[in-house]
Amino acid sequence: MPGAYSALGSVFELLNDDCGYETWSQYLLHKIAALLPPADSKQATYNASKATCCGLDIGCGNGFFTRAFSKAGYSMTGMDISPEMLSKAADTALSSGIRAQFIQGDITAFHIPQKQDFALAINDCLNYVPPEKLHAAFSHVHGALRKGAPFIFDITAPDALLAQDKQVYMDDRPSVTCIWYSEAQGNALRTDVTVFTKAPDGTYTRRDERQTRYMHADAEIRAVLEACGFSAVKEDLPPEVAGKRLNYICTRL
Repeated sequence: MPGAYSALGSVFELLNDDCGYETWSQYLLHKIAALLPPADSKQATYNASKATCCGLDIGCGNGFFTRAFSKAGYSMTGMDISPEMLSKAADTALSSGIRAQFIQGDITAFHIPQKQDFALAINDCLNYVPPEKLHAAFSHVHGALRKGAPFIFDITAPDALLAQDKQVYMDDRPSVTCIWYSEAQGNALRTDVTVFTKAPDGTYTRRDERQTRYMHADAEIRAVLEACGFSAVKEDLPPEVAGKRLNYICTRL
């Protein structure tokens, strides 16, 4: 069966329109602005203009947060492992008149030539990384950031993933219907997804994919972050988007 977001890639943002994107993006914009050093600080390595402050949105999906930060004046790169996600992200940015770069990459094995002033990995990106690859993921993020740069990410907590075990969900829209079934297997949750998309002539196209998300304990996340050269604090998200998420605000040492 095809991998994650091969079927969902073009409709992901549409099907997640109830996840509080606007509130979430405003929270992130506020946090990053507060964490970046002032432009006239000796610690700053970028120009006073936000446009020269580079941010990396890892696991950008269809690019909502990349677009939000671009609209706020930052120079943004959205990265995702799914070409379907990136294609939709690039098309949406272009049609919105937003200039942003989109690249395909895996958080556990990527290289970006320019050091970034901050990084994001929002909405479960790290849940798709198996425990044995967490060190590689955080090491590559560390290598992509300048010293002192902030990194914000979240994960769905283990008990929240387990609550989806043997559950069937359906989202039926005028243009797309999505059905998924999840089953816990050890420290992972496997989800089989079927997506029906409606064509202009009224016919439907079916696509299937399989996702695997991993359960990471807070202590495990903190230990690997420290080993990779990050300091971290855990902070609650706004109620509108918090759910059962663990949210981390890190600094590259």
